[in-house]
Formats: sequence, C-alpha cells, structure tokens
Amino acid sequence: MKKLILAFAGLSVIGATAQEVRTDLGRSSEMYTASHADGIPYKTSAHKQSSAVAIGTAPNVYGAGFGPKTNIWADEDLNTIAFIHRSDYSSNGDNSSGSLRFDYSTNGGSTWTSNAGPIWNPNL
Repeated sequence: MKKLILAFAGLSVIGATAQEVRTDLGRSSEMYTASHADGIPYKTSAHKQSSAVAIGTAPNVYGAGFGPKTNIWADEDLNTIAFIHRSDYSSNGDNSSGSLRFDYSTNGGSTWTSNAGPIWNPNL
C-alpha cells in the first residue's frame, strides 16, 4: 500500500509540473512570419493547364507520408518531371517494399515511364 501511495504522489507531482506555463523560450515571432518573397516562384509560366495522371504503383502510403520530403521534382528547363516512390514488390519482383523506384516524364507530364529502377534496394 505504501508503494502505491508513493507512486500516486510521484505521478501527481509530474502531472502538476506539466501545467506550468513557460513564457520565454528564446524565440521571437519574427522567426515564424513569412516574408512576401517566400511564397513567390522565381520562374513562372503563364496559362498552363494540368490534369491528373495515374503513375507508378506503391504498396502503401508510407513513402509519401510522415514529414518533409521531395518526392516529386520538376525542371522546367529540361521539361522533365520525376516522382520517387516505394516499390510495389508484388508487381515488379523486388524483395520488399523498401526498395525505391521512380516514374519520370521528359515531355512535361504528357507521357510517363513508370516503375524505373530500383534506385535503392535495402537487400543489396
């Protein structure tokens, strides 16, 4: 019984200290404000339309989820778009979904080459 009361008292103290307000963490509001130049593209093309195109296959969403990544890359000078994704091992013969494959278009997205690679294989 003594151990139970001591554990409850310890957890109460931890819970009470979690409610303390910290006012100064050494951060200023200027760190989190965006300037007008942050969201403006440096090179724009006028009046271009887009449409959805099914490219590649992946076994799940884990390749594109959970944090900042650059899964898609476009270079307007080369007129090329590339998309990196996890490998769908059931359709292309890789050993697991840990391999990375890529889809690319060299004509601005009109046609695509899918599941090229693998560019990384954890089993090699």
